[in-house]
Amino acid sequence: MSKKPLFILCIIFLCSLSAQQIWAQNKKVVTIGIIHDGLGENGGNLLENLNNEFQALLGSKYNVQIPADKILDAKWSAENAAAHYNQLILDRNVDIILGFGVLSSSVIAQEKTFPKPVIVLGIINPEIYQIASRNQSSSGISNFSYILFNQSVERDIDTFFRIYPYKNIGIVFFDAILKMNPFSSDTFKAIMEKNNTSYTALSIKQNIDDILNNLENVDAVYLGHLGKFEGKEKVRLIEDLTARGIPTFGFSVRDARQGALAAITPEENMPKIFRRIALNIEAVLEGENLANLPVHLSFEEKLTINMETARGLKFSPDFSIFPPRSQTEVWERNDAGNSVSSLEFGHKK
Repeated sequence: MSKKPLFILCIIFLCSLSAQQIWAQNKKVVTIGIIHDGLGENGGNLLENLNNEFQALLGSKYNVQIPADKILDAKWSAENAAAHYNQLILDRNVDIILGFGVLSSSVIAQEKTFPKPVIVLGIINPEIYQIASRNQSSSGISNFSYILFNQSVERDIDTFFRIYPYKNIGIVFFDAILKMNPFSSDTFKAIMEKNNTSYTALSIKQNIDDILNNLENVDAVYLGHLGKFEGKEKVRLIEDLTARGIPTFGFSVRDARQGALAAITPEENMPKIFRRIALNIEAVLEGENLANLPVHLSFEEKLTINMETARGLKFSPDFSIFPPRSQTEVWERNDAGNSVSSLEFGHKK
């Protein structure tokens, strides 16, 4: 092979490489700041997957960056979350702010105005913060949007009553979240009145003994979000409550799989959530206002009953109380000790 064709190929390659470098340098830099409650053991993987989604969807047009010093941990403190939010608002290098977690999202949602685009993940009920009704399709607030799952404390406690007709339900939340009164809606009050029941607010701050030492007159427990006590501590709480003969209803189906008697809210589908966040950011960069973007993101619901827990409570749920075509998942253990599930379809005519 002569040197001339090889020389020409090298020139073409270098020109192509230079063009790619120029194109990459000309892409608009978008810097994202993140506030989170506390990501836990899988936090690194979650952030990596989020960044991968951004690169896949936005990388051809934008140079999206999430610098390490713009990822701020609130450490389960409302005061920290508020301080971090103000820090990112004042940071001229941050273009878009993301809030992850029930606590951080709740703190940010209570702001009156949003100088920069802000997207939060973890709002339980927008009506509590007077930002929108649950049925509203968008936030209606300039530069602000949230992702709202088909999760409802009111729906949960009403479903729990139909499974197990309690008299006084203990409602457990992490202390900082409970202070925001996540069950103060008129709907919640109407359900309690309809069922002729009462509730006791139980906050967990130091350890699960905060709950176990305050169960007087409580005959059932709703397990809200326990913040930094999600995981092994929550499982231990469920086990201790079950041992005392107190049935529990979980914040999501994950809790039922970990021992709660029942739950209905589906587990979060993180790839789907990250795709929605990326699409929202793309819309903002293309000139859309977050006020007009959809907030609802629904996952498949099915009531999940943990039959191993039910047997431990000497309780047999009556599936006839559920409407036709309602899907119910029954969890129990097989002979090998492994968790298995089967699907039941509620009362059929």
